[in-house]
Amino acid sequence: MKALHFAFRALWHRKATSFFVAVIWALGMIGLAMTTRLERTAEAQLTRTLEGTDLLLAAKGSPTQAILAHVFHRDQASGNISIAEAEKWLSHPDLSHVRRLAYGDNYQGYRILGSDSATWNGVSRQPILGRWPEGALEVVLPRSIAERQGLALGDHFHGSHGAVDDLGDHDEHHYTVVGIVTPDQAFWNEVIWTSLESVWAVHEHSAPEYTAVLARIESPMTRLMLPGQIQRQSPLMAVSPAMEANRMVGWMNQGGAILRTKGAPSYGLFHGCLRASPLCPCSCSSKATFANDWGSMRSSGPWVAPGAKSPPLFLDKTFYSRCWPLL
Repeated sequence: MKALHFAFRALWHRKATSFFVAVIWALGMIGLAMTTRLERTAEAQLTRTLEGTDLLLAAKGSPTQAILAHVFHRDQASGNISIAEAEKWLSHPDLSHVRRLAYGDNYQGYRILGSDSATWNGVSRQPILGRWPEGALEVVLPRSIAERQGLALGDHFHGSHGAVDDLGDHDEHHYTVVGIVTPDQAFWNEVIWTSLESVWAVHEHSAPEYTAVLARIESPMTRLMLPGQIQRQSPLMAVSPAMEANRMVGWMNQGGAILRTKGAPSYGLFHGCLRASPLCPCSCSSKATFANDWGSMRSSGPWVAPGAKSPPLFLDKTFYSRCWPLL
């Protein structure tokens, strides 16, 4: 008990130093906890989004880009794919919950996504205001887009050619708002839903095509073998989202490890500032504690025998007394 009492009294005697040390420890633990929580949240969100999607068919390109473009709708599609070629593989008996997608236009920078009812039914959302598209040129808006653009049920607008950039307006094709919905997942708030027929009708001078197809594979063996078979025997790119998700999670874990080992420059700068912050109070505390010692050292002079030459500066007690706060 006496040891604890003396330890507490020592800490209380140096309140500023103890406070800064406690703050540094607390901020370090908070940083580690936030990094770990961010990793787990991102991994859980990625797993939830890719649930039920075991196969992605798209144009040849980067698998990661294909997932970001067709699952998260955050990147550009690498191109379109032939409907006949895609449907040949979609007739496989182990495929279910097939979702067909077609991009083409945008409205004020928001992508207009042509899709089928399987895509709409897979969106986690609150009850829809209105209904889902039943005919060509009917759209459903996320509530966030409707509020930003001032659109309501029954309003009309026309899209611009291109997925993001305005490459020309389709003034002769007017979309009609038939529904407004509030999705639970944030990336759906940047997408306007319509039917596949709407995209094909606006681009009537081009042959109908899919941009991507997503599907669930029931058999574990087929889930393992089918993507490679499609890659070898078809001009399509077949992606296994689960494998790509593992790669993405690995990248995120590596990023967290870099932060935890202070490898990132920003984290190193922040940590350096935290480590330097208690120097001033520590120096003041040391100066007050060892004031008597400094006085004795200055009065006794350097360590030199009578008649000997003056010692080097680094052997001078006065030098050490002045440099002590820095040490």
